[in-house]
Amino acid sequence: MATIFKRTWATINLDNLAHNIKELTNHSGKDAMAVIKANAYGHGDTAIARELELLGIREFAVSNILEAMHLVNNGIKSDILIFGNIPDTHMGMLSHPNLIQAINSIDDAITLSEFAAANDMQIRAHIKLDTGMGRVGLYGNAAALCDDVMQILTLDGLKLEGIFTHLAAADSEDPADISYTHSQIKLFDDTIALLGANRINFRRVHISNSAGAIYYRDECRTNLDRLGIAIYGHKPDCSHDINLHLKPVMELKSTVCTVKPMPKGGSIGYGRTYTAEKDIIVATVPIGYADGYPRLLSGVGEVLIRGHRAPILGRVCMDQIMVDVTHIDDITTGDIVTLFGYDGDEYISLDEIASKCGTINYEILCGIGLRVPRVIYKNGEVKGIIEYL
Repeated sequence: MATIFKRTWATINLDNLAHNIKELTNHSGKDAMAVIKANAYGHGDTAIARELELLGIREFAVSNILEAMHLVNNGIKSDILIFGNIPDTHMGMLSHPNLIQAINSIDDAITLSEFAAANDMQIRAHIKLDTGMGRVGLYGNAAALCDDVMQILTLDGLKLEGIFTHLAAADSEDPADISYTHSQIKLFDDTIALLGANRINFRRVHISNSAGAIYYRDECRTNLDRLGIAIYGHKPDCSHDINLHLKPVMELKSTVCTVKPMPKGGSIGYGRTYTAEKDIIVATVPIGYADGYPRLLSGVGEVLIRGHRAPILGRVCMDQIMVDVTHIDDITTGDIVTLFGYDGDEYISLDEIASKCGTINYEILCGIGLRVPRVIYKNGEVKGIIEYL
């Protein structure tokens, strides 16, 4: 791959996205709702959504109304479920025929109903049940949840098309978490059964996030999976294996901007946290924590250059890192640096990065900054470049 920029960029591989969708939907046998909140987990929401539409995905999910409208304003035609509550000042946007609002409480439902009635609208909605996440949604035992749903169904102006919940620990192998997940599924199933006994059925019933779709396929008897981290090619939990071959959609790249010798005893970076114990060669790479490359990798992270690992020396700066390239021949300015992804046979995984930072792969992806262009690849060719700044 040729150098795209003199600084830093992320590659977005749409062929890998298509591969992951096929793997996941073949595994689950259910329809897929693609979760593309937070700029599609940092990948570029409109580029990802357009490709997913080409792949046959017709339902998306986002965090808030502004994320939804960004997709609408960029030509996305599919249905978009909005997870978060909507401010009163933005409710008029729900008149768009493809927007669906999650109802997280009876008060939410009443507010939406009153707005719809006052503005001669029908607001599409899915009802959220809190079966154990402890975050948002109707809360209680199956009978109480059934009663609350039936109360919402009496309200005018709402077109109630779906009902869903969220699994809190489906990515865990801990026996207590497995038991907890089964209890969540049972409460959801019991509620759906009670509603069915009252002749109440929803077009869309969904419980599985990526972890649920992968690990609890047979237990979750629903007709839709909400797929997030897995479509981007990553396991919901790096320690929990999956029987699927997913391919990372994003790789993070930069370049060598400076190469210079550092004599024994020389110090590097803020706080002088690294002192050379021998004569070395140091390369500076123009990426830092302002780009979303974690400062926690100071002194512990590695990058790939010319197919070799090169350790980070000293602290990660706002805009730059320094790495030891003494062992790599013919280093020169302009050489491509891989922060995570492939370089020849060598690979630095997102899970490796996350583990060294004591966090999860989701956070690293979502933290890639807006000054990092996204270079869109398909069939081995550059199809577009998203530049935010």
